[in-house]
Amino acid sequence: STLSGDAPPPADSSFVGNTDVTDQDGMLVRPGGKVSRRASITGSKEAKAVPPENRDVKPHWHKVVLHQGWLLKQGGVGVGSMKSWIKRYFVLYKTSQGHLLVYYNDFTECPMYTAEKHHRNFVDMAKCTFIRPGSNKQDNPDTPAFCFDIVTTEREWTLCAESQENAQRWLKAITHAVDEDVAILPDEELVFNVKPKVDPLGVLPSTDYTTCLKVSAHGISVTTPNPSSAGGSADFEHYFWVYTDFYKWSLLSQSGKLALLVNVFADASFSRRIEYIFRNKDAQRLATAIEYFIEKFMSLMHIRLETEEGAFDEAPAVEEGAAGGSSSGNARLHALDAEDAALE
Repeated sequence: STLSGDAPPPADSSFVGNTDVTDQDGMLVRPGGKVSRRASITGSKEAKAVPPENRDVKPHWHKVVLHQGWLLKQGGVGVGSMKSWIKRYFVLYKTSQGHLLVYYNDFTECPMYTAEKHHRNFVDMAKCTFIRPGSNKQDNPDTPAFCFDIVTTEREWTLCAESQENAQRWLKAITHAVDEDVAILPDEELVFNVKPKVDPLGVLPSTDYTTCLKVSAHGISVTTPNPSSAGGSADFEHYFWVYTDFYKWSLLSQSGKLALLVNVFADASFSRRIEYIFRNKDAQRLATAIEYFIEKFMSLMHIRLETEEGAFDEAPAVEEGAAGGSSSGNARLHALDAEDAALE
C-alpha cells in the first residue's frame, strides 16, 4: 500500500551483468577464433588464437560471474600519477564469502581458459567503504574519461570504462555486490600506530607512536608493546571497546597534524563517557575504518533482531519525561587548549 493507494510490487531488480567473454574491441570470443593481441612496446599486434574453454569451469562460469569486461587502471612503469593507463580484464565473482573483483592481464588468463596463470590482483568488495561515481582523479588531464573510484579499508582503486554506459553498468554491478556483502565481515584486523594526546587514565605513552589501535570486526583494541613478554612479541591490551561503547568519533587538526577524537561510554550504565585523542597521519582512514565496522555491526544486529520473535511488534510509547538526562550531557568532555580549539 502507498499514499496513493495499492500498487503492484516492484519488478525484480536483481542485476544481470555481462557473463560473455569479449575481446578489447567488445567482440564476443569463440574457442579457436582469432583476436588481436594488445599492442606491445614494439607496436606488434600479432593475432592470436582463442584457447579452448576449460571443461571443468565452463558449467559453473555463468553461475559465479556477475559481470566481466575490460577496464583501464593505472599501473606499469612509473611513479604516482606518472604511471600509464593499461587495459585489464576484470571479472566480478560472487562467492559464498562475498564478491571479489578480480583482474587479469588478458581474458585468456582467467579460469575459463587456463588453470596455470593467475590473476594480477583483486578487490574484496566486503571491504568496500564507498563508491565514488566520479573519480577524484578526473580533473587530472592524463586521466581517461568515464572513471570511477572504489575505496576499501585497504586502498583506493581508480578504474575507467570505454563509455558512460559501460561505466554505469559497472557501477550498478559493483554497488549491487556491495549491498549484498553488507553483513560479511573481513577476518583480518587493521593496525594503526598512534600517539595518544589525551588519555584520561594516563596509562598510554604520550611521547611516541608505540600505541596501536587494532580495528577489527569484534571491536577496537588499544595496545602497547609488552616488555616483559619473551622477545617483546606480545602486546599488552589496555582497553578494548566493542562498537556499542562508541558515542562519537571525529577528526581534529592539531598544529597541522591530523588526530582522531574518540568518545566512548565508560561503563554499562551508558551515562558516563571518556574522551581520547590519538594522533596519526592516516587519521582519516582510521575514522573511515571505524565507521565501516560500525555499519557492518549495525547490519548484523538488524538481521539478528529481524529473526527474533516479535521483531516487528509495535514498540510501546515512552511517556514524556520518562527518559533521564540533561541538555548538558552532550557537552564536550575534554576541554581543548586555546591552540587546539583554534585548529579544530
